[in-house]
Amino acid sequence: MPSGPPALPRRPAAPRAWHDRWLAFFHANFYEGMLRELFPDRYTTEAAGTGAVSEAATTYVRRHFLIFEAEMARTPAAAVLSGDSPSALDLYLWMLCFWIDAGWLSANCPNLSGHWQRMRMWVLAIAGLVRLLGLLDGLFVLSRALSSARWTPLLLLAFTALASRVFRWE
Repeated sequence: MPSGPPALPRRPAAPRAWHDRWLAFFHANFYEGMLRELFPDRYTTEAAGTGAVSEAATTYVRRHFLIFEAEMARTPAAAVLSGDSPSALDLYLWMLCFWIDAGWLSANCPNLSGHWQRMRMWVLAIAGLVRLLGLLDGLFVLSRALSSARWTPLLLLAFTALASRVFRWE
């Protein structure tokens, strides 16, 4: 097996082509490698061979992360991932990063690790918004419990004022 990442192919001109190429790359290479790492007994008939299968899979997965890290290093961060809104590739990478050792990721793939941290914040914000919407639904339930629709606008106004302070809405 060659040491280090191989030379990268030329980048497609269209952003969508770039996105789709890397989405397919991770689906075909990383995901399959992680299956071998997590379930080595499925890839050998000898119980004694599971350690070697898992170790080879870890090396394989890390090599593919290094390939993408090289791509991220040669591309301005704003042009790579998470433009105006996260893409399927952003979310897929976010999920895949949970499966790899975080210490190795931050030491060897700082760009990808930084993206993972940004995506974690984005997902936490979305989770907060979902929770916020749940509270909003709770306000409607509360207003019905008060048996008076006239309370709803007042409750919504109070909730909006609170939410604007929490989320710094303009």
